Amino acid sequence: MSQPVPIYRREVYSTIISQYFKQGAYHDAIEAFTEGLAQWPDLESYDRCVIWIRIGNCAAELQDITRFRDAFDHYVDQLQATAVAQPERLGTNRHDPQNLLQQAIHLYQQHLTLTEFIAAVTAHASTLADINWFGAERALESIRLSLFTLRTDLHYDHAHALAKRYLKLTDAWEQQAVAGIGAIYNLLADLEYLRGGEEGEQEALVWLERSLEHDATDRFALHQRRFLQERRVVQDQIRRFNHDTNTAIGSLNSALQQIILQQSQLPAPLIETVEQMRGDLQRIQQVNRLVQNQQPRYHTFNLIEQLHRWLAPQQQALQIVWQISDDTIEIESDSGYLAIAFSNLIQNVVDAYQRRAIDPNHRPLTLAVHSDTDRIRIDLIDAAGGIDSKLRPRIFEPYVSSKGVQKETGLGLYQARHVIEDLLDGELKLATEQPPQGAHFVVELPRN
Repeated sequence: MSQPVPIYRREVYSTIISQYFKQGAYHDAIEAFTEGLAQWPDLESYDRCVIWIRIGNCAAELQDITRFRDAFDHYVDQLQATAVAQPERLGTNRHDPQNLLQQAIHLYQQHLTLTEFIAAVTAHASTLADINWFGAERALESIRLSLFTLRTDLHYDHAHALAKRYLKLTDAWEQQAVAGIGAIYNLLADLEYLRGGEEGEQEALVWLERSLEHDATDRFALHQRRFLQERRVVQDQIRRFNHDTNTAIGSLNSALQQIILQQSQLPAPLIETVEQMRGDLQRIQQVNRLVQNQQPRYHTFNLIEQLHRWLAPQQQALQIVWQISDDTIEIESDSGYLAIAFSNLIQNVVDAYQRRAIDPNHRPLTLAVHSDTDRIRIDLIDAAGGIDSKLRPRIFEPYVSSKGVQKETGLGLYQARHVIEDLLDGELKLATEQPPQGAHFVVELPRN
């Protein structure tokens, strides 16, 4: 009795591969492969494996989950039959089932819910693990390789859920000593850390400890554990500093209030010093609120009066030119946070003039304030040399500055924009048209 012709020697199969499969005509390839299965009843199970895996490849390229699942199931059935009847034909090459399982993971991640994704991958991996020729260890290896692809492609939720399922499968299949399990512990630690917050960091430490229980010399786990432990120490120190700072500010404020009650009995120079101390303490309080990321405290106030107050410390360093149509403009906002933002903007102007050694009598700063029913616009225009056109697109990014390396700079404009836009629902931007030898910033704020 003659032996069936192997699939690779059949001219029709070669034609389908060259004319359809390799050319990306996947619909045509699936149709031709399906017809071939019907026309070649003499095909052995191994050859049917080859065809079903090609159909699965085509379905994955077409993002056709239904057809892919059908092809996967038929492939596994034929693979099992081959492993029983003709194991010698399978040899030692196990790349095809590994690649098909990895294709399944990639495809399902894109189209299934997280619960459906885990269920489908578990089912496929389990059917492959049940085939002795392939086994649990290789099924786990396929999942492990896909996990790092998911992490690299930023699919954190899928990677996290699949990594935990991987560990459950190692227990169920009694594969706790499988190679690479330490890398899964480290991956879970990484994913927990990326979640952010103290809870995420605590969970990351738990996984790192498990990794070190598995291999006490794991350099990644040792490094990350030390990093997270040191980070927690720093965070505890910051919390303690914030507590101590709040306590100290409260004590200073109480003491200053007692002095103010006796103000009528103080000599004039000392009264002036007390007022300066009160202003400095208020600024410290506002900065402390900002550092602690406290929510804005909205109240209604006269914006023009506050602008005069914020500019007062720089009266000797700048020539202020006011352009105000109405000096009774009121706004509902957080005056403390706005003080920080405008202080940074104004200090930026002073620094620019000082870097160019421009005489204080020739340092104009124009402040134009306009308002309508809903918005208030403040324009700040100087003549301090302007901003390099290359820096303008990034001028509000942290640590971007034109001030050179002599100063610890680059956060002032970033902080000003953070306050105005992120906290107070306003907008801070460079004007579209910049003066030839200066800078023009625009602040827009909601009135309430």
